[in-house]
This record gives sequence, structure tokens and C-alpha cells, in this order.
Amino acid sequence: MANVDIWEPSPAWHLFLALLISVTVVSMIVFWRAARRRRAPTREPAIMESIARASDRLLAGQDPRSVVLRCYGEMMAVLSARDRIDPTCLTPREFADRLRQDGLSDTHVTELTAIFEIVRYGDQEAASFATRAAACLHSIREAHVAA
Repeated sequence: MANVDIWEPSPAWHLFLALLISVTVVSMIVFWRAARRRRAPTREPAIMESIARASDRLLAGQDPRSVVLRCYGEMMAVLSARDRIDPTCLTPREFADRLRQDGLSDTHVTELTAIFEIVRYGDQEAASFATRAAACLHSIREAHVAA
């Protein structure tokens, strides 16, 4: 009977194999997360409808403070229903991040957030932000109708 040498891996080979598997798994997780973050913008139609209604309300002369708060509430309801999140858990900045993910431009989202914060947390007269809010909403509407 012939002597057959059976190869037995050394401890270094086990370490190399474990590291290779670990690096592969970690790389897959990193790429998967990156792909999720770069998903295509959805441009949620209900968000755009809310923006259009708010723009129309401002043009019709409704109270700017209530229009901004109502628009924010409507958009929050859409996102919280779609993403199954508690709307009371989102800060205005987190809400802004969701809008960016939905395809609104950074400039528009930054302006919307600033206007909301003025209305919600500030004590300014409506005239100080009404024109700014109308211009911002109109700009978003125009940008997304053209897209």
C-alpha cells in the first residue's frame, strides 16, 4: 500500500482564511449600505402636491404661518406613512434629510427648513417670511415640473 501524504493546513493558513472571509463579509456590508443610500430619488407625488397647495394658499392670501405649518404637517404625514416612522421622532433636520432623499435639491430643502424654523420657533411677523416662503415653494414647483 502506498503512502499518501495528506496536506494539513498550518495555523497561519487558518488565520489567512479567517481574515479573507472577514474582509469579504465586511466589504459586502459596506457596499450594500452604500447602495441603499444612493437609491434613486422618488420624488414623492404627495410631497409635491402639498408644496403646490401651500404655494396656492400663500398666493390666495392665507395666513403664512398656518400655511407653512400645514404644509410641513402634510409632508410629514406622507413621509411617516411611507417610511413607517413616528413623526414626533423626526427633527426638522432629519425631515430635511428625508426630503433630500426624495429628490428635492439641497438649496430648496435648506430654505424650506429655515422657513419652518422661523415659523415654528421664531417670533417674527408673517410679512418677514411670507415672501420668502412663497418664492421657495414656487421655485420648488417650477424645478420639479420641469424635471
